Amino acid sequence: MRKACVCGMIIFVLFISSALTLPHNYSAAVKHTLDYFKSESEVFAERTEALKEAILVIDSTDASVLKAREALINCRLQYKKIAFLLTYFFNSTALVYNAPAKYEV
Repeated sequence: MRKACVCGMIIFVLFISSALTLPHNYSAAVKHTLDYFKSESEVFAERTEALKEAILVIDSTDASVLKAREALINCRLQYKKIAFLLTYFFNSTALVYNAPAKYEV
């Protein structure tokens, strides 16, 4: 389940960042915001991939768990840098990623 969620987040962020193209009539503030989102979403995709790799190599040692925990912290902090845009423009999708885990019976 975690792997699917991580992969889904990567695909979603890459899709959104590739879909954001600028017409020439946007203001400087909009251009700056879109540039910020594109650059930060690329870093988020890298951190998500690092998290995925850290999860795959978890074994019985504490070092591997700590490495995965650190990768999770880095990934989450990077997500928080772009979360405001996702929440504003894609509210329903952001709710899926930010909602608490619910188990369906």
